[in-house]
Amino acid sequence: MGEPRSIEPVVLLDEVFPGDTNALNTLFGGHLMSIMDRAAGLAASKFAHEEFVTVSVDALKFERP
Repeated sequence: MGEPRSIEPVVLLDEVFPGDTNALNTLFGGHLMSIMDRAAGLAASKFAHEEFVTVSVDALKFERP
C-alpha cells in the first residue's frame, strides 16, 4: 500500500460572463459541464499524482435553473 494521502479540497474559481448565459440569464449547461470536468480532473490528479482525461460522460441531466 502507498502512503496515506490527506484529502484536501480542490478549489476552482471560474468567472461567468454574459456570453456564458442564455436568455434567462442562467449558465449554459455545456459550460457548467466543462467546469465540472475540470474540477474532477484537478481533484483526481491531486489525489493520485497522475494526469487524467475524461473518456466519456454517459449522462448529465439538468432539471431546472
